[in-house]
Amino acid sequence: MLKTTIIEVDKKKFAIGLEWTRLLGKNKKTEIKDITESENSSFGLLRKLSSDKSVENLQLGLASDKSFVGAYSAASILSDIKDNMLIIEKVSDGKYWYCTIIDGEVLPGGDSIIDGGRVKDSYLDFIDLLDGDLEGFSVFCSKDSQSEFDISATSNASFRELVLGNKGLLKSKHKIKDLKGVSAAGILALSLIVVCSGAYYGLVAKTSSNVAPVKTVITQITSGPTQQEILASARDEEKRWLAEKFESRDAASEIKLIMKKAKVMPLLSGGWKLNYLRFNGDSPNSFSMTWKRKAGSPKTIKKSFPPKFSERLGFNVDGTSATLGRNLKNEKREIGEVLNFMSSAEYKRIDIIDAMQYGSINWEISRSGGKTRKEIIIGIKDPVTARAPQLILERYQLNMSGKSLTSITRLVSILESIETYVITGFNINFNNYKWEMKGEFYE
Repeated sequence: MLKTTIIEVDKKKFAIGLEWTRLLGKNKKTEIKDITESENSSFGLLRKLSSDKSVENLQLGLASDKSFVGAYSAASILSDIKDNMLIIEKVSDGKYWYCTIIDGEVLPGGDSIIDGGRVKDSYLDFIDLLDGDLEGFSVFCSKDSQSEFDISATSNASFRELVLGNKGLLKSKHKIKDLKGVSAAGILALSLIVVCSGAYYGLVAKTSSNVAPVKTVITQITSGPTQQEILASARDEEKRWLAEKFESRDAASEIKLIMKKAKVMPLLSGGWKLNYLRFNGDSPNSFSMTWKRKAGSPKTIKKSFPPKFSERLGFNVDGTSATLGRNLKNEKREIGEVLNFMSSAEYKRIDIIDAMQYGSINWEISRSGGKTRKEIIIGIKDPVTARAPQLILERYQLNMSGKSLTSITRLVSILESIETYVITGFNINFNNYKWEMKGEFYE
């Protein structure tokens, strides 16, 4: 559950205790929707990571509820002040704000309100995360807390002093908003300055040599393909996208490979218990498994794993969660012409519903989107037409779930007959062995 609170500086409100997640998939809008639904909150902010100028590197921070809309995110502001820092600040009796930022990114779990009893351990975990090398890092902590928790800080400046010394950073991009229905354009806007400045630089750099005169360029454009030809080409492009998706994303093969790799990993190891398995269809070449600490320590789980796995274990800030990424490499399947492949598919929507009912699989189905293209059509002036898909298909959101690992065997049997189903997400909760799958079915 999200636990956000407010601190005030100079009559302005700052939210601390946001949950931060790096957006990994290509479809950021869908990923944001999935995360906000799972956290039961759509109130937060998107920020572009300062460590990389790629549009792909975005971070989502979520607050507990609507009451925080309009407040500044304290962690987001700090990340603009220092790329690498840790701040530990007392916010009330026995409660401390613990915020960690590395390369401009607020670490997951690194914007937290913790009990005083966890401050020293959290600080030591942070030191371990950096292998003891704090060069280039700033640690902010009051003199009283430094003495109480034996913390070596580079400064005893408070958050209040940092904000008052950097008032120019208090911009709207740091404010919490309602992200429900955030548009793709809104997401891309985060990178417009970088993209536009890069384009401008390229134009200036080439002006003196290879840029054609304006009249020549206009002639080339006006004598190009007709709108009908451009739209036909766009339809072919969408067919190619769909074919590539079906060729590389065989749902049954993906689940069988995931389960095969998951089965060799321990349920209990070094005082840790396997907690979750997660697969994100936007990053189909890997999945992750997470263990929760019960009685052991980060060292005990690392020692209990073979070296090839222990070296890749990642821990959260307070060392209570360990995550291991596993690579996936599916063989591509031959499908031929994509529309013929779809029309010859054995299972249609009604067949799938029958199979799930007989297989005791919980399911829900609804018509899916596809109202806009993933890329605009270059050369079309009308913005509505430029974003409209040219390949019109029946597309459904089909979600399935079960309450045991044995039901996954029945799931795989069903998936082997659904040739046009693409998984967008698959999770297993090993605390109760419940699983859920999300995906899209094309007909």
